[in-house]
Amino acid sequence: MSHITDKERADAAAVFTAATTAEGWHRVLGEPRIWINHGSYQWLLDLALTTAGTWTAAIVGREGYGGSEYLTIQVTDPAVNAAIVKAASDSLGITYS
Repeated sequence: MSHITDKERADAAAVFTAATTAEGWHRVLGEPRIWINHGSYQWLLDLALTTAGTWTAAIVGREGYGGSEYLTIQVTDPAVNAAIVKAASDSLGITYS
């Protein structure tokens, strides 16, 4: 998706906020991943290791009644990103820094 609408941006903010307290994280190929229900979609959020050695959160897709869609919406607030990384760490019992 090349253009993110205002509605999608607001939905993404709600998904990122929900992820800060989410407990259902799992690992796929070593990277933390979680599905967050929001609105009429299930949003897929991943943590990815950056080249700088830090973890960053991004929405990478969503599923709904009409099918699946790949997205890339990265968290922009460092405090929210840190809270998401902490939630994943706490849920999985693994330290991500």
